[in-house]
Amino acid sequence: MLRAVEAPEKTPHLLACQREKENMNTRPSSPAQRPRLLALAGFVILALVLVLAGSWYYLGEKEEIARDKYQMLSAIGEIKADQIEEWRKEHLAQVARAARDPNLAKAVANFLNAPDNPSCRTELRDYLNLEVGEKTPAEILLFDSGANLLFGTEDFHSQVSAATREAIRAALVSKEAVVSGFYRSSDGGVQIDIAAAVRDVGERPLAVLILRHHAKDNLFPMLQFWPAGSRSTETVLAQREGGKSSS
Repeated sequence: MLRAVEAPEKTPHLLACQREKENMNTRPSSPAQRPRLLALAGFVILALVLVLAGSWYYLGEKEEIARDKYQMLSAIGEIKADQIEEWRKEHLAQVARAARDPNLAKAVANFLNAPDNPSCRTELRDYLNLEVGEKTPAEILLFDSGANLLFGTEDFHSQVSAATREAIRAALVSKEAVVSGFYRSSDGGVQIDIAAAVRDVGERPLAVLILRHHAKDNLFPMLQFWPAGSRSTETVLAQREGGKSSS
């Protein structure tokens, strides 16, 4: 037969030990532990402050660097634009000065009257080299009003481009030198023409003088030169063609 066994009553000594244990679990930190807790809390707070300060400094420096880069690009862009404008003015003045020379106009008229005469051809070549410069990297060409080649200081085998025809038409109606748009030659090179009409004493056009520049000879190297060190920066020259742009 099973009998119920009663649990022994807790003695006063056992009850006192249990209360002491409970008091130890709920007792606040001793004075010896408080400095450690304060030090840990201070470290955490300091770490957060340093992280926030570092992030703020990094973002500020990033924005400052970006502003400096944009300002540098803007300044170099203005320099490149000024260089292109100076190049344009210089070569426009060169062609205009040559086309207005009365001696060149006389040599052109003599050549047109006797194109097969070697002395007339030599005279025209000498005046062109004198006016434009024998060492110029450009081709020196002479066209009539119909864009037919009359004379060239270099062998001319390529077809007359639409840009050249437009420059010839513009030069015939203008008293100033004109610049064509960029265009590609038959070999794929990029060229640009500077044109001015050669006129007689009565201001009637005799021919159109053209200096044909190959962009790779002087214009592109000038644009590609970068005044500040950079591993990824480049200059792109673009022009509008109808509703599109090409570079």
